[in-house]
Amino acid sequence: MLYEFTNYGNLNMLLVKVGIIVSAYVGARLFEGHRDKKSFTQTMSLQPFQKTPDSHQLEEVVKDNNIVLQPLKPESVKENTDHGIEKGYDHHFKVSIAAMGLSVIRHIYPPLTLLNVGVIAYTTFPILKDAEKSLLEERRIKTDSLTSIVSIMSLAMGQYFAAALEACGYHFGCKMLSKSKDISTKMLTNVFEQQPSKVWVLKDLVEIEIPLESLQNDDIVVVKAGDIVPIDGTITDGMAMIDQHALTGEAVPAEKGIGDQVFAATIVVSGSVYIKVEKTGLETTVAKLGKILSHTADFKTNLQLKGEKWADKVATPLIGVSLLSSPILGASSATAILYSAPVNTIRVLTSLQTFNHLTLISNKGILIKDGRALEELTQIDTVLFDKTGTLTTGQPEVGQI
Repeated sequence: MLYEFTNYGNLNMLLVKVGIIVSAYVGARLFEGHRDKKSFTQTMSLQPFQKTPDSHQLEEVVKDNNIVLQPLKPESVKENTDHGIEKGYDHHFKVSIAAMGLSVIRHIYPPLTLLNVGVIAYTTFPILKDAEKSLLEERRIKTDSLTSIVSIMSLAMGQYFAAALEACGYHFGCKMLSKSKDISTKMLTNVFEQQPSKVWVLKDLVEIEIPLESLQNDDIVVVKAGDIVPIDGTITDGMAMIDQHALTGEAVPAEKGIGDQVFAATIVVSGSVYIKVEKTGLETTVAKLGKILSHTADFKTNLQLKGEKWADKVATPLIGVSLLSSPILGASSATAILYSAPVNTIRVLTSLQTFNHLTLISNKGILIKDGRALEELTQIDTVLFDKTGTLTTGQPEVGQI
């Protein structure tokens, strides 16, 4: 026959298969929602309501029992969440590779077909969830919607290898984007994470070692050559050469004496000093800077935004063209039109680009506080320098163009 859709039996069978796939997804989502709701209800029912002590009572309990309170760090929660997300992408990527292998082997051993379908459906489920979020929460048809249609149609038509390949490309792109964010976050924050677990303090003219978390304001900390300054404070005695390049960019250690300010995460190169504690933990300058820098990895470069924006824009027209052409070209050709959208290509290439640039920059010892600056380099006509020692020579030179 000239046109595939003139065979209404095949069309009806295709629609039935699509309906089964969509129904299976809806059923799985309903079950997932019911399970989460039930789990939440059980958790709440097991927690008795207790009267919360006031702050004065809590302070007395802490003081009487010598309890050291450590503040909750949102960054650690975020880090664990991001790590879990990346592991999820990596897991589905590996499973989709296995699905591609099963798609080939099933031609030799047909009984594996049912297993192959189940594995592909498992890897397609996260893609459908992303599409659902775009449609219901953002009210937009985006590239994940297009990818979902391709996956469903490929499954319904028995093109299992194509469905597995689509899922593989999608999860690989997500994995690389997540990996780029994780690497850039570590590169930005690891500069400030070298903090000692214990410090020496002066108590009644005797130096004793205590946990860093136990430090209080106005304590006197003893820092000697080779040690990392653990807190922000003022030198009360002694003199030292302190390397502050991580904070100020100064290439040469600065000489610090009585009355001078020093900051956490700087290194005493020579000498020794007694420092009066003013800020500890999350209140230090370096902790606040690290928190700011940890957010810079979440940016999307202009190139990524342009590429993804273009891909999102073409999603709706491509879906429309595919629907209009399906009665003439058939289901396979109409799906091929959707498959031609460079969704996964853009995701992978831009993620790899970000990953490579950040890696190269870090290897040169350059700290990028805002990654968006990389996209604006071609537009820069003026460069400003601070006066803290960033410039070590009086006459700047152009190294290379």
